Amino acid sequence: MKLSKTNLKLLNFINENPGLTQSEIGAKLNLSKGTISTFIKIAKNSNYVFEIKKETKIKLHPTRSGKNLFLENSLKNLIENKKAK
Repeated sequence: MKLSKTNLKLLNFINENPGLTQSEIGAKLNLSKGTISTFIKIAKNSNYVFEIKKETKIKLHPTRSGKNLFLENSLKNLIENKKAK
């Protein structure tokens, strides 16, 4: 599944900061709760993230597929940046 730029940004952020809640992610990235909720639904259905409930908080973590997509995207960006120089 192809993710939008915002959704890729969110997936990258979760890979770099696993275990944050939806509210924490929204606050750090200055994104609305609706944007984060929509991303979570898409990402869970695509098997890119999973949730772990700890007490009253739900924390987001990348799946193996989510980690792989993050690595592919990072490598692609690195190659494109090298070509641009």
